[in-house]
Amino acid sequence: MREVAPNVWLIESRLPYVVNAYLVGDTLVDCATRHASRRFARELGGRSLARIVLTHAHADHQGLAYALSTRWGIPVYCHEADLPVLRGEVPDPNRSWSNRLLSPLFAGPPCPHAEPLTPVLRFGGFRMVHLPGHTAGSVVFFRDADGVCLCGDVILSVWLPGLGARALEPSRAACDDWRENRRSIRLLWELQPRLLLPGHGPPIENPPVLDRLAEQLRRLEPAPCPAP
Repeated sequence: MREVAPNVWLIESRLPYVVNAYLVGDTLVDCATRHASRRFARELGGRSLARIVLTHAHADHQGLAYALSTRWGIPVYCHEADLPVLRGEVPDPNRSWSNRLLSPLFAGPPCPHAEPLTPVLRFGGFRMVHLPGHTAGSVVFFRDADGVCLCGDVILSVWLPGLGARALEPSRAACDDWRENRRSIRLLWELQPRLLLPGHGPPIENPPVLDRLAEQLRRLEPAPCPAP
């Protein structure tokens, strides 16, 4: 575990690929797959948590939610649009072959008592911003004081030798609504974050990286039809 921003600690698990969770004071943001239990036990040690908040309800972000919430007797929160999936009331609407194959391998038990995230819930100076597309209930957590953004899977990050971290949009197959996620990336850009902490990949400390991605997406938008 390492500090990546003031009072924000990265917990990185690497099985079967890099999945990030973040500890902000006594709040855990996302909790990887169910296979990361040893890593989390080692990193969290004897800490006491107050709550778990999820950027979205995909299996590689909620995997330990039930186990950790039961261990500490703490609530789990996610956006109301993702609650039915997290509670196990409905299947994940993403029916891509990759999601159908991988979700059963990564997901932990449903969280039947999960609660809805609301704008009232704040932690460590972070506020929730609903940015749907990757899932209907995808959110980011933004800290106005210093521009730090826990951005879930609205964007991803990859490290390129000699260039550093670069922002990527999720694939079509990874999104419930790919076009909606593109709109959300532009809304994320409008927040003018100074540090992006994604759900996968290294921190993005160079804001122009997001500027370039937003500009690329703008150019890909179809031109409006002329008025009759």
